Formats: sequence, C-alpha cells, structure tokens
Amino acid sequence: MAKTLYEILLGLASILRVPSRMFARAVRNQDSNLLVLLYHDVTKRQFESHMRFLERYFEFIDLDELVRMIDSGEFPSDLTVAITFDDGLQSFYYNALPIVDEMGVPVANYVTSGIVDSMFYLDKQDDRTMLWKELKSNDRSWTTERSCDDTRKAGLEVMLGITLEELKDVDRNRHITVGAHAVTHSILPELSYEACKREIFESRAHLERMLGHPVRHFAYPYGLHTDREMALVREAGFVSAAAVYDQWISRDSAVFSFPRKGTGPSGSSISWLEYRMGK
Repeated sequence: MAKTLYEILLGLASILRVPSRMFARAVRNQDSNLLVLLYHDVTKRQFESHMRFLERYFEFIDLDELVRMIDSGEFPSDLTVAITFDDGLQSFYYNALPIVDEMGVPVANYVTSGIVDSMFYLDKQDDRTMLWKELKSNDRSWTTERSCDDTRKAGLEVMLGITLEELKDVDRNRHITVGAHAVTHSILPELSYEACKREIFESRAHLERMLGHPVRHFAYPYGLHTDREMALVREAGFVSAAAVYDQWISRDSAVFSFPRKGTGPSGSSISWLEYRMGK
C-alpha cells in the first residue's frame, strides 16, 4: 500500500530522532494548538488506538483545565487535547474506562440522566438528529447482540444506558469528570421555554442526587443551542457548556459554547486529524 505524505514525513522524523510533538507542530497546519474530541459509543480497540496515537503528539488536559484556558485566553504552546464522551452509554464503562485507567487519560463524560439504568433505541428523524426512545422491555438480560439483531430488521439501533452503580464507579475515578447532557436528549431549541428549562435544570438535579456532589458542566444534545439555552445553562449553575463545531478551540471560543470535533460513527475515525496534522 502506498504511503501517505504524512507517513513518509513521520518515518523521516523518526530516523532523524525528531521529538513526536515537535514534528506534529511543524507539519500541522492549524491556527490553534487546543482540540476537544467528542466520542459516543466506542470499542476498546478503537479507543485505545486513538489514545495511543494522540499520546504521541498531544498533551492531555481535563475539563476544568480546558475551561480555564478558554476563559483566560491562555492557550498552550504544545498540541493539547481534551477527550469527551456524550450520552452516558454502558459501552463507556466496559470499553473506554479500562483504557482511561491504564493510560491515565482525563475524560469528561456527559451523561443524559434519563438513560441511566435504561435501554433505548435511536429513531432517526432527519440528517441531523436522532431521538432517544425507551424500549418497552427494559430487561437488561436482553443482550446487546439480541437487541441489535431484532431492531436492525426495523432499521433501529439499540443502545444501553450506563447503570447507576456503573455511573457511581465512573464518578469515583480520578481521571473522569461527569457532566450533564439533558434528561431525555431532546433538541433543546425546539422545546418550549419551560420544557427546555426542565431538561437543563433537572438533568443537573438528577445527577447530583445520584452522585451526591455538584455537577458543574453541561453538553448540549446534538450540540444544538441558541442564546436562550446558553442563558438557562448559566442560570442552572453550570460553569461551562460544550457544543459541536467542526473546528479547534480558538480565542473566539466561548466557555458556554466551546467547539468539539466528532470522531465519526461509533468513534471509528480520527483520520481527518492525521490528515490535517500531515498537511
């Protein structure tokens, strides 16, 4: 298979013993050194592969440090990345958490409070969004494999929410910050003011009752928000809110609407990052 220019340059850098981060900074064509990645559902192999790649070129930071950087405008001189997950799926516990522990990677896990201890399927609404719908049968002995087999016939995708005990275990992990991601993963700008307020305020209240401590960070479902949602997030007492834009953090980024770049279906790809670093 023919090698890409990036792979050729990487091999040359290795021969010349150029430090990985220096090489990445030299060949990457970006205005900012600060990146936030967004994951949802991952396999262990995918996630470990991504983290090993990032470890070579990036410094990892946690959510609080990310927010401090955005708020202060004090940006890092080295390539820096924050890892985030949305939804609160059980796959995080079994597939991502072991890698987090092994590598010591700080991660923000934004949990949709209504899916804890629940089983859902994704109902595709249009090209932008999919709505969570709870399955009538909530018997968790109904395995993921059977769920997928049965629902794929109807064009649906079953997801398992993290259990309460798993969530508490995640929350106790010193590498993980748990944030809120609404109650039902609704499209907030399409809700009435009162319904939107409930989604934001109650998601924090639910998680705080589950975990027994303040939950300080929020992520907009689908990344969709307006000034109204930003104001409600502030009013609810959150200190930051994550959106979804196809860009790196810049000096124009806001604490209550900072961009994150997606990693493809089921966290399958960061090839765009390899490509951009090699441009």
